[in-house]
Amino acid sequence: MRSGLRVTGKWGSWLLAALALAAVPWAVIAQSHQGASGFTTYDCAEQDEGVEKAVRLAIPDGLQIVRGLLVNTNAAGGDTRARYTLAYLRAFAALHDLAFVGAQGFNSHLGSVTVLQHALDRWAGESGHPELANVPFVIYGFSAGGGFANRLVNTLPDRCVASAPLSTVMRRMEIPDAALDVPVCMFSGELESTMNPLLVDAMQTHRPRGAHFAWAMVERGVHQEADQVTLALPFLDHCWRLRVPADADPRQGPVTLKPLPLTSGWCGDNATWRGTLTKIAHCDDAGAVSPTMSWLPDEDTAWLYRAYATFAPPLKLTNPPSGAAWVLKPGASLSLTVDDTGLPGWRQMALYEGAQKLAEIAPGPARFALSDLQPGVHSYYVMAADAQGTLRSSRPALVVVSTAAVP
Repeated sequence: MRSGLRVTGKWGSWLLAALALAAVPWAVIAQSHQGASGFTTYDCAEQDEGVEKAVRLAIPDGLQIVRGLLVNTNAAGGDTRARYTLAYLRAFAALHDLAFVGAQGFNSHLGSVTVLQHALDRWAGESGHPELANVPFVIYGFSAGGGFANRLVNTLPDRCVASAPLSTVMRRMEIPDAALDVPVCMFSGELESTMNPLLVDAMQTHRPRGAHFAWAMVERGVHQEADQVTLALPFLDHCWRLRVPADADPRQGPVTLKPLPLTSGWCGDNATWRGTLTKIAHCDDAGAVSPTMSWLPDEDTAWLYRAYATFAPPLKLTNPPSGAAWVLKPGASLSLTVDDTGLPGWRQMALYEGAQKLAEIAPGPARFALSDLQPGVHSYYVMAADAQGTLRSSRPALVVVSTAAVP
């Protein structure tokens, strides 16, 4: 029988008996073992739509209370069950006391959400973390993984803090009102000719309904996971800090997420992304629902969005490289260098994190020094005025500073 069922010892005998008595239509068993790099993992598998859908929970060793889940499921034919070992994801998770969920065989259909719900119910009983029944989600996924992210937002919006789906779209007719309140930053490649019209249609349909949606283009991108994480991870981080109460305790019951009024956010104008700088502004009653306006949770995210979503930036970070994701320990120092050959004659150059100017230099070697970096998700970029006084930007580089062990 190919059902994904693995039976061992007394647990295997108990499960077979229980399945026979209950005649449930799915076969699943959770197994725990010492995961890579200081995690304990729990695996479940279930037959759905004629395929085995396997899902893994990874809990950092020593984590007393799981405050939330970073859900990152697979693209078609892919497997994200080991992605909890990626340094930048585990560092991000450590900042918020998150555990991970990865998968194989998942798709955007409702059955995949049901498989996850079955697994969470089981893990809440077997992992020693009953709070798993209540924890909120932040969701990141590419292609079919992005499709699952959309399905999870549509199905369980009250548990979804924010989502960053890559190369997929929130379907036009499938979004209930409650899901419109979940911040979603969608990404597509400039050369994804079939995807982009769907994204335009989704924005035109749902932004006037008050959807908290943003859309960023990957310049010259196709259907791929590239540098989107440099905006996606700060977006998820800011949404978590804004929506999850600091004193939330999922052991006591479901976490009530804070709503984000449309007019409390900022907007980025998608129609201007091919200009020298994408236009951003605080949302007013009109801009908050304009179909060409991406909705962003705060000013810092809006400035970062502008750096990411502006076409052909002439400046490039070379250390760390634009588009990179680095992990550093608290207290670390960092020397940032810039390739400024695309902007000759610049007058002043400044280093930014979000809307905050960290340092400014006059013409000369384009270098910045940072020291005593503190825990957090940092996405750095530079801006400079050209010879005509027009501001130009670089794309961001992501640096996560965390107490999580760096592999």
